[in-house]
Amino acid sequence: MHTVQVSATFAASLVTSPAIGAYLGSMYGDGLVVALATAVAVLDVLFIVVAVPESLSESRHPEAHHLQLSQISWEKADPFGVRRGRIFKKSVKI
Repeated sequence: MHTVQVSATFAASLVTSPAIGAYLGSMYGDGLVVALATAVAVLDVLFIVVAVPESLSESRHPEAHHLQLSQISWEKADPFGVRRGRIFKKSVKI
């Protein structure tokens, strides 16, 4: 039941937010719309930092494994490495 409520709220916000922004922009200017959107984004981040609990267990924290930055392979961290490999390797089909 909660999933339906969250989905309905999310869909309603996608419809109403641009309309409210356009109305406020026409009445008070675009500066207010930008300031309001920035304030909402900052409040969202603060809410996440303060109210949302950590979901990663203690045993899975990087500190628990004593992970050093020097141990990270930058080839594995490259988000475009997979695509580059597929471009240059003809045996892999996309």
